[in-house]
Amino acid sequence: ALSSAASDVYKRQVMNLPYEKGTFDLITAFETVYFWGNLQKTFNEVHRVLKNGGLFLICCEASDPSDETWTSRIDGMVVHSAQDLESCLARCGFSNITTHRRNKENICVIAQKIQ
Repeated sequence: ALSSAASDVYKRQVMNLPYEKGTFDLITAFETVYFWGNLQKTFNEVHRVLKNGGLFLICCEASDPSDETWTSRIDGMVVHSAQDLESCLARCGFSNITTHRRNKENICVIAQKIQ
């Protein structure tokens, strides 16, 4: 069952989500982590609002920090490698972290909250 909070779309800062601990079964981030700033803080906040057993799905078309195709055009954009995302997720308490690649740079990282 989806929580009532999932019935609407809201624009919020990831570092300070206005939801109770353990609110969501699933949180997704499509093409957005480039702009989240402090990943440690934001991933901790995502972890907080996920239910035990909940999943966090991150999808990125760019995952090679040395490729400046987009970062040279878009102010504030930071590309993170799959390894950097995985390491940060693990430090924030996520488990069962897997990365799926569609090609060289397109990635989907899935992490689970187990606590």
